[in-house]
Amino acid sequence: MKQIYLDTEQCHELELPYWEPSEPIWRSAALILGSKRQGYDSHHRGILEPLGDTPILIFRDETTAPGWYSVI
Repeated sequence: MKQIYLDTEQCHELELPYWEPSEPIWRSAALILGSKRQGYDSHHRGILEPLGDTPILIFRDETTAPGWYSVI
């Protein structure tokens, strides 16, 4: 399963938990990509850029490190 990292500022802006697990939630790949002020690395761009404005389903569970979201 692919994972993406969202820092605390991104989580706040996108109304997502940083520390706590989350239910699956839809967010636009472009919105996530644009929320990273200093830009994403090639790993993250490779996941998010091809999806454009497509909504993606992401979630955090109790085994995932803070800020890391699994992409369904």
